[in-house]
Amino acid sequence: MSAPSSSPSLPTGRSRGRSFRTLGKKTLAVFASVALSFGLLPAIPAWGAETAAEAPAAAMSVDETSDATAEPSNPEAAASTTDAEESADDATPSEGADDTAADEPTATTPDTGTADEGTDTDESGTTDLPADDGTPGVTVDQYFPTDEAATAQLLKELTARFVADGPDGALDGSLVNAAIALNSLGKGEDIDADAIMKSLIKDEKRAKDGLTGGQYGGYIMMLTAAGIDCTAVDLNGTTRNLVQEMEKIVADMEPTPDEAVFMLPVFGNDGYEPTQENTIEDLVGAIWMLQDDDGYIWPSETAETYSIPLTSQALLALIPFVDDKDLAKAFGKGALQDAVDAAAEGLADAQLIDGSWPVDGLALEGDVPSTAYAMTALVAMGADPQTDLKTSNDSTPLGYLTAHADSSLDGYTGLDGDEPVTAATVLMALAANEGFTASHEAFDVYDVRAVERPDENGDEAAEHTGTSATKTIPQSGDELPLTLGATALVGLGSAAVALRLRRKMNEA
Repeated sequence: MSAPSSSPSLPTGRSRGRSFRTLGKKTLAVFASVALSFGLLPAIPAWGAETAAEAPAAAMSVDETSDATAEPSNPEAAASTTDAEESADDATPSEGADDTAADEPTATTPDTGTADEGTDTDESGTTDLPADDGTPGVTVDQYFPTDEAATAQLLKELTARFVADGPDGALDGSLVNAAIALNSLGKGEDIDADAIMKSLIKDEKRAKDGLTGGQYGGYIMMLTAAGIDCTAVDLNGTTRNLVQEMEKIVADMEPTPDEAVFMLPVFGNDGYEPTQENTIEDLVGAIWMLQDDDGYIWPSETAETYSIPLTSQALLALIPFVDDKDLAKAFGKGALQDAVDAAAEGLADAQLIDGSWPVDGLALEGDVPSTAYAMTALVAMGADPQTDLKTSNDSTPLGYLTAHADSSLDGYTGLDGDEPVTAATVLMALAANEGFTASHEAFDVYDVRAVERPDENGDEAAEHTGTSATKTIPQSGDELPLTLGATALVGLGSAAVALRLRRKMNEA
């Protein structure tokens, strides 16, 4: 893929869809207002809509209403194709998980006593919370403020699940976010690298056409987080350069955004140098060409809407490259900075009043993985989850994530979808929050820390696992390459966009 010479434009199908949504806003205004008044819609955009009518209407078109239950974009699903029988044999349930009944989200409800001035109380005694910016008069009967004790407990329990000796410690290719989180928390040596390599070999045997570029990228990110040099990995007695193998895929076929968001961090955050010309340019282009005017990333030119998880992953993948001079020549000076800033503003606009994010542009209620992804991305831009991402009724993404966890705060068995993947994504968001809390500045959870991993090249290790770990490579801190050391500075500079918008909304 060669870089375009002009600014990206929307694919034809997407232009029509967005124009139609704009024309349909007035038509939906009456429906949305009535539905919200009677509690038929559980959540509405927290801020960024110009009018109350536009808040729910902007997310969907008239003829797309029936598709509002679209499945979330799940790039990790392509990383592992383990079948149901193997999952049943190998999976270990998390401690405290209740298989007999789903846990209900714990929401804080308003005081039903006498309402203060500026609030209304209906006949049932429910006090209306103050309406959020741009949504006057909307009744909200649930909100999710930050619970610091619950946040700390959830972090502790999820960490214990995914370390090497935990019930879900045998990481497979779908749990990239767990490895990223553990490395960020300083537990890279507790990642089961052997399990990851076994999963890679298993996926290769099942794949008729070999691993996809996204799978390669995910495995490289995981192994690097565990302290493995992916330019010389011993797999079943053969030393392989996984980075070069991944690059060959980029050269042979045009990557999709879903793949590029896993491949680009290999060079931007993990510190590997490309060996083929235009590798990074092609990966950036795969993302950049499918960003719309509002900053969101679309999975393809024929997709019905944008994806919040994909937009979040794209933002994280692009951050290290915003000041790259070669890319500036290809895409235009400041183009990648503008793309990152637009993605941050788009994510900020999409937050719902309960502190969550929907999965895409058609969904009208929050989603746990999407909320974790968006929070992780905005923290990398310098947003404080407890203040900058707090909505007008004091809900935060941290409050939403803890409230929707199981009562034991060790997982999400009560939700649909792949539970370990959801839990791993939440752990990544909590790791980002930990990093921000410790540094009080933009924290990119994708930037890896150095890992002290013992040499496992002995015969005993090879006999036990069939693989062997390689040397420890520099990953962060003083040993971090200059291109990576600048990532935090880039995030700090870009943070002004999202935070400026948030402060303006809070002051309104």
